[in-house]
Amino acid sequence: MRRFVPLNHQIHRTLRYRPNEDFSFAREVSQVELIITEIWQLASRFPTVFLGASPESITPIAIIGRPGQTNGLVTRDGAWNLSTLPSLLKIYPFALERPDDGQMRILIDESSACFDGLADTPLFNEDGTPSRALEGLMALFQSVHAGLLEAQTLGRVASELDLLSVPNQHDAFTDEPYYIVEMERLNALSDAQLIILRNRNWLPVLYAMALSVQFDLDSHHPVFWTRVRDERP
Repeated sequence: MRRFVPLNHQIHRTLRYRPNEDFSFAREVSQVELIITEIWQLASRFPTVFLGASPESITPIAIIGRPGQTNGLVTRDGAWNLSTLPSLLKIYPFALERPDDGQMRILIDESSACFDGLADTPLFNEDGTPSRALEGLMALFQSVHAGLLEAQTLGRVASELDLLSVPNQHDAFTDEPYYIVEMERLNALSDAQLIILRNRNWLPVLYAMALSVQFDLDSHHPVFWTRVRDERP
């Protein structure tokens, strides 16, 4: 079982690390949060929706499997089976925590084999400062964090423009409430609204998300997708 704790220069001063090559931990992951630059890529393969308690606090996610089932995207030997790897899976055994203050906090999975006795790359120098390797990782984490924040901003703007709807329960991809981008509402945007989205390069992203919900998960062959007719009233 994964066990994430905050990275701490005192507690983890002697900790050594090696990059992750085993994605077995993701075998039963059913949804993954996306950064802004990877939404259109993942939306071409998976249903991509906004998830959150309210339209004001939503974030885009890709539905990569059905809850409680293996997703078919990890091979028997733990390799990731697609050319596109979501950023929040790519940075494992690290994770990012975003508390209400908006600051990024780095977590590590202490149970990961990436921190076992075979690891040889220190995360901290002897004086407790970040090692060269950790500085490189932190630059990556900052980029991912910025992408997550922009993705959340996209969700807020999409909500303000009334582009989202809550689908009927029988259409649900997940066990949690979610919001989809409606193609008809995108096509009805005014010129001024279109300019707002074009200036941020968000228009193709939203169209990709609207198209993505026409994909359906095949429970027998979950790595494949079948385009289905939209039967929502």
